[in-house]
Amino acid sequence: MNTSDLPTTDVQSVAPSARPQKELTVTPAMAQVWDTLLQFEAARYDEALDYLLSELCGLINGTTAFWLGALRVNTHMPGDQLLGWSPRVLHLLHTELSDSSFIKQQFARFNETEPDPSMLEHVKRAGRFRAYLQTDIVDEQWYQSDYYLAKKAHNDLSDRLYIVTPLNEDIECYICVDKLGEQPRFTRSDCDNAAALLRGLGWFQRQVSLSYGLHIGTAAITATERRVLQLLLTESSERQIAAALNLTYNTVHSYVTTIYRKFDVKGRAGLTALWLGQGLSVR
Repeated sequence: MNTSDLPTTDVQSVAPSARPQKELTVTPAMAQVWDTLLQFEAARYDEALDYLLSELCGLINGTTAFWLGALRVNTHMPGDQLLGWSPRVLHLLHTELSDSSFIKQQFARFNETEPDPSMLEHVKRAGRFRAYLQTDIVDEQWYQSDYYLAKKAHNDLSDRLYIVTPLNEDIECYICVDKLGEQPRFTRSDCDNAAALLRGLGWFQRQVSLSYGLHIGTAAITATERRVLQLLLTESSERQIAAALNLTYNTVHSYVTTIYRKFDVKGRAGLTALWLGQGLSVR
């Protein structure tokens, strides 16, 4: 395949004031990632997400990566500098490189009166697909802040790259790639390549978001409901789902009823329609 035959895409790949949007070329290797993702069944979204994060790390020489679903609620809270945005769901590529208690502590900082400047910069850019380096949103002094030093002490974080996909005005999906240890920082070329790979995957991020129940806000689905949901999107009957999950039929039926209520659909057909594109727009 000739790379000239592959699509190009526009992206905000640095701070808005730094330079205009640019066209990025999708390489054959990136197109292969897209094609592979299409082969994953709904019940394998976690595996598909791990595959994408792993391929992204390989593309730009990252050590590890994570997917974060952010939700905007209660936008009228006085004094809220983050304008209602908060992290709700986290998926780690390498759990052995992370500590869940430390991550929860970092998440709690979103509720602080004076959030870290890097968080404020993320909020300022909300609303469109974007990719940027850590150095695009902080100055060199930030690397001496307690916030950064805590991260570095935890897992020897040296740099981070962000690619953010808005699903609608209240939901954004962050993919963050980290370098650990003494690795050199990410380059502008790394940022552009990451953006080119992910720009065409809004459909996939939407489905991952749905699989976590992110769009239903405070009534997000439980871990067991999510396992039932994944199998509901296959051809498995409720009895087959019960056998696969080692649950009784009545228990599974109760979960299914709750899932339909939370997703505001009347049945499996409505749930499938939601996954195929009805109800959430991708920008």
